[in-house]
Amino acid sequence: LNNTCQFTPASCADDCSHQGDCRYLDLNTGVEIDGLCYAGDVGCESVCFCDTGYDGKDCSIVTSTMDVLQETRETLLKKLLTLVGSMNATDTDLVVWSGSLAAITHDTTQLSSESIALAVQILDALIAALKTATSDVVKDASDGIFNTFNSVMGTKFSPGVRFYALVEE
Repeated sequence: LNNTCQFTPASCADDCSHQGDCRYLDLNTGVEIDGLCYAGDVGCESVCFCDTGYDGKDCSIVTSTMDVLQETRETLLKKLLTLVGSMNATDTDLVVWSGSLAAITHDTTQLSSESIALAVQILDALIAALKTATSDVVKDASDGIFNTFNSVMGTKFSPGVRFYALVEE
């Protein structure tokens, strides 16, 4: 209104469900920032640091439930890795498997370090198989592969609330 720019501080999901603190991290280093991170700033992000006993992007999941969710995703990834490595894949298999992998890995807070390693192994196998696939199959499977890659790479720089909570303890 008075020709001045106004910047809005970035906020955490659901205000961390009132079960944690919203803090800001530098995306390049993963180090906590003293001060504010503004909405739209690509160099930082707001992250919930959950109180003991809570987990998830917004601290809304009880830790024991998160343990079950992580174990379930790990089991699904083990089964998918066995499936991917057990047969010559058809075009349909590659597309379905890449979509399944993306669905399993979409919530990074529910991925253990073993799950991330399994996802990378599956990515490697799918990418190797796609080298001989038709361009239509590559196009159809690429969304799942890119989504998984982004999820897994996101865990490298922003491994989720659980990692940061462990570092602080």
